[in-house]
Amino acid sequence: MGTVLRGGHLLTLDPERQGLGEIPDGAVVFAGDRIAWVGPEQDLAQGISALGLTVTNDIDVGGGWI
Repeated sequence: MGTVLRGGHLLTLDPERQGLGEIPDGAVVFAGDRIAWVGPEQDLAQGISALGLTVTNDIDVGGGWI
């Protein structure tokens, strides 16, 4: 079971990305209490499929920062 936060701007702090690693229109998938996937919302379906998760909570953060 998983939780999805979508529709937000992500700050990943990934040193391989420019600046603070911003991903506009991003999504985060949690599996239990762990982050299982992070990326652009357009890739979300593929990410969930690859994880084999069933999404039980899907939360649109309305353009907020995650």
